[in-house]
Amino acid sequence: MPSSRLFPETLDDSSQWPYGLLACLLIMAWARRLGTQRPFATALGSAWIALPPVFLQLTTSHNDIACAALLGATLYFFTEPVDSRSRWMILIAMGTYLGTKLTALIPCLVIAPWLLARIAIEIHRRRAHCFVTSINVALSFLALASVGLFKYIQNAIHTGNPFYPYHARIPLIGLELAGPMDSDRFDGDPGVYIFQGMSVAKRVVLSWFSTEAVYWPDVRIGGFGPLFAWILLPAFVAMLLSMFWLRRTKAAVPILMLFFLPLALPAAWWPRYILATSIAGLLALAFFHSVFRQRWIRLVLSVLLVIGTGFGFYRALSKAEGPGWKELRTAFSSSPVQRATLQLVHWQWPTSWALLKEEELRQGDGVAYDDGIAFPAE
Repeated sequence: MPSSRLFPETLDDSSQWPYGLLACLLIMAWARRLGTQRPFATALGSAWIALPPVFLQLTTSHNDIACAALLGATLYFFTEPVDSRSRWMILIAMGTYLGTKLTALIPCLVIAPWLLARIAIEIHRRRAHCFVTSINVALSFLALASVGLFKYIQNAIHTGNPFYPYHARIPLIGLELAGPMDSDRFDGDPGVYIFQGMSVAKRVVLSWFSTEAVYWPDVRIGGFGPLFAWILLPAFVAMLLSMFWLRRTKAAVPILMLFFLPLALPAAWWPRYILATSIAGLLALAFFHSVFRQRWIRLVLSVLLVIGTGFGFYRALSKAEGPGWKELRTAFSSSPVQRATLQLVHWQWPTSWALLKEEELRQGDGVAYDDGIAFPAE
């Protein structure tokens, strides 16, 4: 949930920072593996944090940054040789991703055949030690289960539906699992999956170029800002069209997967749900930075990255309904007590209420909510 203060006060409001750092390091390592120079790789990792849907969500306990980092980490290890180390790392990253959010099931199901093919190749190469390899494989899947399946098992025990609260249908075996929420509707919006029609795909693409962004801590429209729309997206399209000609298909395929997999999630026009797609855009730019050897071309790419990042960051801070310029100005002009109760978004506790809360509530007092509060968790 969005933090109630300008800067995180508790660990609850800081839960996304480690994953933001993980994503930065992931982008840097992946860019270096593509052949990008170290300064540009560092700039790419830093640019991701500066994307509006990322930095605005950093001071919240929403888990979309974690999902992007963990999906990216899963696919990063697919770029490594087929061996036990890469398998362990893939399964641990995938398991942590599964345990972070229910929607992770969709990308993981798509990735699964690729993973199983790698495992089959590994076992075949080590057929002389087939028994030991099989034990090792079983233990790595146990690692996935230990970090990823707890909530699904708990749901199955208590509700009979591992995907609760969603009403799940499994057509292959004709099974229906009861739940109060319809998986075909998300946030009250029907037809939310990109494979449900071109209208959904069109809505996703148009959202990337929208200038009517609403910069809440959980950005819902406006894409990832001008850097993605006008620089990273063209770089991705160019990579898609040239990867066979450049004979770098093997390097490009995991980036393609990272770009398209999040688009299969519900409400993919909300950038907060597809943050991993923006990581793929940055990696596409790294792909071309490593292809071109001319210094002037690399300089142009660096300048575009800086300008696009800076412009998007400034525009989001100027318009943010969250940690933006106006909150900073208010904080500097407020008294210490008012600063301590400064609210990021007006529909949470208004500052006047928060001040009364600090002044009137004492240890042992209780607060009750009625139906007039639409989002008590805030």
